[in-house]
Amino acid sequence: MEKRSGILRLGFRLALLAIVVAILAIMGHRLGVMDFQLAVYGMAAAGGTGLLSVLVTLVGIVKTTINKSPGLGFGLASMVMALVVALPIVIAVDAGRTSPFIHDISTDLANPPEFVAIVAARGNGKFNSLERTAEVGELQQAGYPELGGLFVDRLPGQVFEVALATVRAQGWALVAVTPELGLIEASATTLVLGFTDDIVIRVADVDGKAMVDVRSASRVGMSDMGANARRIKAYLAALAEALAKEG
Repeated sequence: MEKRSGILRLGFRLALLAIVVAILAIMGHRLGVMDFQLAVYGMAAAGGTGLLSVLVTLVGIVKTTINKSPGLGFGLASMVMALVVALPIVIAVDAGRTSPFIHDISTDLANPPEFVAIVAARGNGKFNSLERTAEVGELQQAGYPELGGLFVDRLPGQVFEVALATVRAQGWALVAVTPELGLIEASATTLVLGFTDDIVIRVADVDGKAMVDVRSASRVGMSDMGANARRIKAYLAALAEALAKEG
């Protein structure tokens, strides 16, 4: 019995360690005392520790159940704690595995919307370059062949106003609004680690109608794990819905 209790206690300690490591990585990066690479390694370590806790606790639960020993509730609580940390990290890693290894996504590959005001915030050499190579376009086309802009049979000025309102509805931080260029620039902060991604939306005039293109680029990291593509798709879907409501 002592040995079985020890397995459950070990699973609990590992779950607790995973939570502590995850919190340290998150707070360390958000407070600026830990760079993004160290924070990512910390989250990976937390996820690995959480998975180990799940495995160890599962063994303890099986033995406890077979021997009808006390401690099942304790083991299940440990399992939940470990999964709270491990599951989101596993999902993120899986998304990164199936996504192109790029961090700059645009609905227009031939003529991506250009950042203007945001360039100054990224121009100190600390962040990813905004230069798009042909290889980036090829990787994006292979990974997201369905991704494209939104053509709207309305006056560009009208669409621009709805596009701006949709940006505000997303909760992004507006950086610049330039109606004469049809540009909206904003930044989005990821929920957990607080990484910043930059977005530029271009509403162009095409024979009196509007073509909306979006570009989203991560400031740090070689891969965005699909975050920028998901953000663009969600924004365009929200914009299409807002335009439909206006009739």
